[in-house]
Amino acid sequence: MPFGICPASAVFHKKMIENFDDLDGVCMYMDDLLIYGCNKEEHDERLNGVLERCRKINLKLNKNKCKFGLEEIKYLGHKITKNRLYPDDSHITAITKMPIPKNKKDIER
Repeated sequence: MPFGICPASAVFHKKMIENFDDLDGVCMYMDDLLIYGCNKEEHDERLNGVLERCRKINLKLNKNKCKFGLEEIKYLGHKITKNRLYPDDSHITAITKMPIPKNKKDIER
């Protein structure tokens, strides 16, 4: 499918779900894959499963964008740690520091 046409991202997301939905510990959103586990061993086992699936379906990953073994990550507006899920502070700050609307255009924004 040529890049740039309207349904391309939806089709790509559907293909990602088809290819990775059966793997435990994998969260997908568009072209992002988040791999998680209760401990390092489980995480690494699931990561190996994802990498093996990528090899099988010939999906290339951008090495510069990959991050491995993180104990904390910001993902889809949340800060995920090994202990808890928090809202991302940068999103909260943007809302709390938003100026009070003074006209119709400000309200629409």
